[in-house]
Amino acid sequence: MKTTLLTMLILSGCAALKPSKQELPLSLVEATAQNWAGGAAGSGTGTNYAFKLTVHTSEELRFDTVWVKDYALPLKLVKIAGKSGLTYGKGDTLIVTARKHKLDPRMRERIKGEDQPKIKEETPVKPPVVIEGEALLQYRFNNREQYIQVAAIKKLKPVFFP
Repeated sequence: MKTTLLTMLILSGCAALKPSKQELPLSLVEATAQNWAGGAAGSGTGTNYAFKLTVHTSEELRFDTVWVKDYALPLKLVKIAGKSGLTYGKGDTLIVTARKHKLDPRMRERIKGEDQPKIKEETPVKPPVVIEGEALLQYRFNNREQYIQVAAIKKLKPVFFP
């Protein structure tokens, strides 16, 4: 009897230490990827990624990087659903984006000699933690790096620019 009671107390204490999803500052609503191809000669191809997130804190969040496979792409806050501007608070839905660009070999040769090419091509970079799904989203909360594992990314129809 005492052993059973003690075991129940230990297990309930361990469960209380495990953080719930409500305690996390962000939650992922949806992730999408849309391949694109430029119409101008040499413009290349790429993928635009969008991550829809819900904010569960009134503290500041800073969006940093998303790893898709072994590519580290910078994140950019582009929209807050239902608001103008980029000021957000607890309960808001945010959209952060990233873009992967692959240069056409003709464009690569054309910008080779320039000091600062206008288009940056991504190179593989290992993520800081193991990716458990299709992507890993990194942000800063309370001056600490935090991660959201993205289990699946919905593929949208490709766009072919004229």
